[in-house]
Amino acid sequence: LRVLRRAGVPVRFATVVRRADGDPDLSAVTLAEVGPTGQPVPGTDREVPCDVLALGYGFVPSVELARQAGCAVTWDSPAGGWVVGHDEWLRTSVPGIAVAGELTGVAGAEQAAVEGRLAALGVLRDLGLLDERRAAALADPVRRELRRRRRFVTRVLDRFAPDRAALGSLVTDDTVLCRCEEVRAGDVRRALAANPHLGTANAVKLVTRAGMGLCQGRSCQPGLCQFICTLTGRGPEEVGAFTAQAPVKPVPLRALAVGDALPDTP
Repeated sequence: LRVLRRAGVPVRFATVVRRADGDPDLSAVTLAEVGPTGQPVPGTDREVPCDVLALGYGFVPSVELARQAGCAVTWDSPAGGWVVGHDEWLRTSVPGIAVAGELTGVAGAEQAAVEGRLAALGVLRDLGLLDERRAAALADPVRRELRRRRRFVTRVLDRFAPDRAALGSLVTDDTVLCRCEEVRAGDVRRALAANPHLGTANAVKLVTRAGMGLCQGRSCQPGLCQFICTLTGRGPEEVGAFTAQAPVKPVPLRALAVGDALPDTP
């Protein structure tokens, strides 16, 4: 923020972009003030001429590999959405799999490195390379550092994390929810109205094709799932997420065409 202010860039808090206009290029955006609940305040709309708009609503953990492995996940909106559950040694619900970094919640690279140290100590302990007392002694300062960092991250998230539910009030029927398949909010709204039994992300995906494009839902899934929650009154745990499919990232076919390069599998 200091850099922006020194450059003369105005910083407006408690403000949200309601719409972007221009054909074919961006020419203006409409801003509105937001109240304590994150909802736009009526009568505060203000148009600002511009030709570039960058939006960011936080980071989303990439938990697809962990989900494919069967690790239990829980919903934690301030931490980015779906995060992998773990114990005090960062071990997941699947024996032999530990996690560190954004899978436990988005908190930055420095905390990820500290979690990696703790997870490594847990692995050494489980393998019998460290006895219980030695592992606990080595982990104690790491845990203290983690607690300190988590207190800071919690304060930042409490202050700056977007209210994902409140963002739903900005959606109109023309709002594009899935860019890859050009699925708009109105398409989802009509699908749910015509099929009241629908209520999960996977079901809506099958009916509307939202999330079936190149990005496989990596871009649209958070917004789409929150929109389903808003329309149905269900919670994120009930709506769920898209089934994690392989490959978890887009790859060219030549990367998979390894032929005889793979060793024989017994």
